[in-house]
Amino acid sequence: MARILAEEQLEQLQDSQNLVQQVSLIALESHIISGDSINEVENAYQRLMPHIVELDRLTSKLSRLAHNTDILTLHQSCQKLRNSAYIVTSLRTQKLQKKELKSHKSILNKFQNILHQQVDTIHTAASSISKSSTQNYRSNIERLARVTQNNSKLVFFQLISCLMLAWLLSHFFFEKYIVTRLKTVSKYLRNPVNIPVSTMVPVYGEDEIAEMARSVELLIENRRQLVLAQQSLSQSEAMQRAITDAVQSAVFLIDDKDTIQFVNPAAQTMFGYIKEEFIGKKLHTMLVPKKYQETASKGLAHFSKTGKGPVLDKMQEMVALHKDGKELTTLVHVGKLWRNKAWWAVGSVIDITKLKEIQADLIKSQQEAIQTGRLASIGHLAAGMAHVINTPAQYVGDNLIFINDSISSIRYVFEAARNLAESSPKSQATDAFTEACSNEEILYIFEELPSAISQSQDGMRYITKIVQSMKAFSHPGNNQKSFDDINKILDAVITITHNSYKEVATVETHFAPDIPLILCCASEIQQVFLNLMINAIQSIQDSNNKEKELGKIDISTVSKDDFVIISVADTGDGVPEEIRDRIFDPFYTTKPVGQGTGQGLSICYDIVVNKHSGTIEVGNNPESGAIFTIQLPIEATDDHKKSDTK
Repeated sequence: MARILAEEQLEQLQDSQNLVQQVSLIALESHIISGDSINEVENAYQRLMPHIVELDRLTSKLSRLAHNTDILTLHQSCQKLRNSAYIVTSLRTQKLQKKELKSHKSILNKFQNILHQQVDTIHTAASSISKSSTQNYRSNIERLARVTQNNSKLVFFQLISCLMLAWLLSHFFFEKYIVTRLKTVSKYLRNPVNIPVSTMVPVYGEDEIAEMARSVELLIENRRQLVLAQQSLSQSEAMQRAITDAVQSAVFLIDDKDTIQFVNPAAQTMFGYIKEEFIGKKLHTMLVPKKYQETASKGLAHFSKTGKGPVLDKMQEMVALHKDGKELTTLVHVGKLWRNKAWWAVGSVIDITKLKEIQADLIKSQQEAIQTGRLASIGHLAAGMAHVINTPAQYVGDNLIFINDSISSIRYVFEAARNLAESSPKSQATDAFTEACSNEEILYIFEELPSAISQSQDGMRYITKIVQSMKAFSHPGNNQKSFDDINKILDAVITITHNSYKEVATVETHFAPDIPLILCCASEIQQVFLNLMINAIQSIQDSNNKEKELGKIDISTVSKDDFVIISVADTGDGVPEEIRDRIFDPFYTTKPVGQGTGQGLSICYDIVVNKHSGTIEVGNNPESGAIFTIQLPIEATDDHKKSDTK
């Protein structure tokens, strides 16, 4: 009840505060009625009336909630104020229209004073109502707080009384009839082995506690038998442990439910689990990769029933999982054991992961040696071809320069002869010469010949650029690093691969002009850029087979801190997220069999990361496709950079 009263007082307080606000707005607008223009007076009146209406509404609402002389005064003054405002507005309007009589001026002043007095009266009454509402609300809040505090104390004392009564009941009833009997059962349950078999739990009756005592007697006997079984099992385990601890291979005993029953220390070391993590767990869930689990489970189920299987009594190479998720390459031998009316498996496992890594490194080295030999042979052949092409190209280029220079002289002689023929006396010879000079073919030749020679020179310059790129790319490499210009190496690679990408994609370059020389093996870096370029071209070709559109390859370089950053972006199909961690692995390829060796990106990774202490990453191209980003350390002094620049 006190809370409801407080809510009503809060609503009354809010209304009284709104009342004061409306009175303030009325006071403001009543002064504006004395304005100097008709529009100002009429607008002030239009704004004043809604405030008077709202004031009247609030006064009526407060009069229903509380009976107060100030509210009655306010209500009466509100009605008078409405009339006074209308009269003052009308008189003021007539005055501004200059239609008033002489007596109107005194009447206007009188009503304006009355209007201001009424506003003051309303303001005083509203302030009194607000103050009274505030005091009433504060009093009710204080009263509600006192009532709440008294109720809290009452509830607390009632709760304490109930708890004390419950404790007294439980102490006398449960102690005598329940707790004592339960303690007896608990005593026998805690020490079943030390109690003779013939001794019964001394709890009698037909209730649930007596039934619990009989169950404890059965549990005592079961535990006694379990102790005997455990002793026998301990002896058997001790004998097995002595045999298997000395074996370096991992040994497993698997029951017909695919549950691990025994592992030796070598298995714990090999797979990273402790013994407690192995025992009772499913072998295939722990150690077999997901893609093989279904097949392995079916094979074990068939083995447990028939004692036969494709891997029985054979050394089989299999993939197993380490605890950290790493895949291990293993040799597995499986034997069989008849036990509990089912066939159990005894497996021994040898970890050959390191042996496989050594074998892979050996194959990689052999592949790299073969690739290096092929590249060297192609390089020598390309160098010879470049040299053979370069000599006649120089002849043609020099001759074009000579022809271009000679054309100007011939044109000068031709013009002089034509002018001489035109100024000479008319004769058959001069007319024939003039006619020949006016021949359109001759004029066309003189007009187009310089352009043809210029285009031929552009072609020869492009041939020269290709030859220089071939010579630079086919230069015999060595393991010695030197300071080279990354932009020039990229430019040479783009030129060499032009014939491969010209019908597949456009190449855009954004080379930073201030790239410093970096310490690198130029032939190896050329190989990296060539592999990335070929990879981008092939990716766009695969994509174009679907969309039939010309792709784009974007190559950029930038210098940042002590590194040069090179990015090669294409608009192909991109590299899926799930294979990015394997994209640089040796022999890994997404191409069909026979179309890729899986060595290109692996060689790039080896050259950039292992041989040049850089980084290479693959990500998504914002324009679709993939973007490969290479970061190479500069490792050059400022003096060396300045001398190379000069």
